[in-house]
Amino acid sequence: MRIVGIDEAGRGPVIGPLVLCGVLMDTRDLIHLARLGVRDSKQLSPERRAVLFPHIKKIAERVAVRRISPERLDRTNINVLELRAMRAIIKDALPDIVIVDLPVRAGTERAAAYVQALHTALPAGASQRPAIMGVNKADERYAVVAAASVIAKVSRDAAVARLRTLWGDFGSGYPADPKTIRWLADQYAALPAAAPVRRKWQTIRRLSEEL
Repeated sequence: MRIVGIDEAGRGPVIGPLVLCGVLMDTRDLIHLARLGVRDSKQLSPERRAVLFPHIKKIAERVAVRRISPERLDRTNINVLELRAMRAIIKDALPDIVIVDLPVRAGTERAAAYVQALHTALPAGASQRPAIMGVNKADERYAVVAAASVIAKVSRDAAVARLRTLWGDFGSGYPADPKTIRWLADQYAALPAAAPVRRKWQTIRRLSEEL
């Protein structure tokens, strides 16, 4: 049986991309993730995530990473973009089972709609459609989703580090980071169109009203 775990990093920041990752594995190889100590990326230090990153890629049959820029996030609803990326990952992998870390609580109408939308991943008439499970906090419950969370987090952190070399030290890019808010307050009036800022986020709207 082939299984895909899908997770994201960077849904909430005001600066930088949203990164989604799908990790495809044979279910017989999941034991290797447990032996490595793969857990939800939020429970691991940056150093440990960096160590696990190449091991996960070596164990997996395929690792797919999709980045969604702030510009695209400003143009299109984040849920729509996320679903498109997930569907592309599923379509390319053609797994038997898909486990997705849902951004909404499982059992709700929104969660059901999310999973239903993912079922359009394969063309009509496809001989085999995967079983899709949408689980809130799946990265805490399923090792293959935790592996995807590690890849997504390391990939986003690398992207943010590159952006800081171009735009200065804006911190983590999250609204709760004082360094991020100070950078935005100092730079907002002069930010060029190319700046990696999600201009339609509430943080930016509130900041623009205050300045």
